[in-house]
Amino acid sequence: MANRWKFEDLLVWKKSIKIVSEIYKITRKFPKYEIYWLTSQLRRASVSIPSNIAEWNEKWSDKHFTIFLENSQGSCVEVYTQLLIAYNLWYLEKSIYDIIIWDLQEIRRMIAWLMVSLHRRL
Repeated sequence: MANRWKFEDLLVWKKSIKIVSEIYKITRKFPKYEIYWLTSQLRRASVSIPSNIAEWNEKWSDKHFTIFLENSQGSCVEVYTQLLIAYNLWYLEKSIYDIIIWDLQEIRRMIAWLMVSLHRRL
């Protein structure tokens, strides 16, 4: 079954791109000694969310479509965990943490809905 969507048009992809920008902004303020640890991990995991959505959209087939969306879901949970660690270490203000967590939860719901809707089409 051919995929009819362009990933650039998907709201979930757009929202996840926004998360990447936010993660890069907040991690600039992290301590310099975190550059190779928490900063790097957060950035890579956040970039993985929209990247997997885009990759799914390009390579999608009936056999493999869940792999990329599941990877995006996994990256959301990874970012969530790392943000909690950053918050517990006092690297983030509560208001910023709450906003990003809310956005991540919304992205996770959107990916889950997308997976359910695709399963129904098969």
